[in-house]
Amino acid sequence: MAVVRGVVDPATWEAFRLTALEGMSGAEAARRLGKQIATVYVLRSNVQKRLQAAVADLEAARNPPAAEPPRSI
Repeated sequence: MAVVRGVVDPATWEAFRLTALEGMSGAEAARRLGKQIATVYVLRSNVQKRLQAAVADLEAARNPPAAEPPRSI
């Protein structure tokens, strides 16, 4: 999470934090951030996609694909 937080705009992270981590409604987060409700959900979704990609990258690095055995001719 720290990696993704460091690369997204602070307002984007805040929309994610309020709705996904704090459980705040989209309407309340939008009011607090001065954004449209739909924008809050788009920002949250963008962060979630980045987090999923970061986890996938970490898992791939920890579990590299096994080398294929040499083929016999």
